[in-house]
Amino acid sequence: LNQDFAKQSAYFQKLAEDREELMATLEEWLRMLRSSEGSQDLNLTPDKKNKLTADILRAIYLLLDTNINRQLLMENVFLQMSLREN
Repeated sequence: LNQDFAKQSAYFQKLAEDREELMATLEEWLRMLRSSEGSQDLNLTPDKKNKLTADILRAIYLLLDTNINRQLLMENVFLQMSLREN
C-alpha cells in the first residue's frame, strides 16, 4: 500500500494475470479485515473498514459476474482506499 503508483500498477498487472490467484488474494484481504487481529494491524476506523470491505466484495462480484479488466479493477480498489485515507 505504501508503494508508488508505478510499483502498485506492476503488482496489480502480475496479480491480474491469474484470476484464481486474484480471487484468493481478495478473499484473504476480506479474512484479514473480518478478523479482529487483522483489522487492528491495519489501523482502520470502523467506517473505513466497512467501506474497504464493501469495495472488496464489489470487486469479487465483478470478477465473478462480468468480463471486467482485472488490473483496472484492482487499481480502482486501491485508488478508492487512498482517497478514503484523506
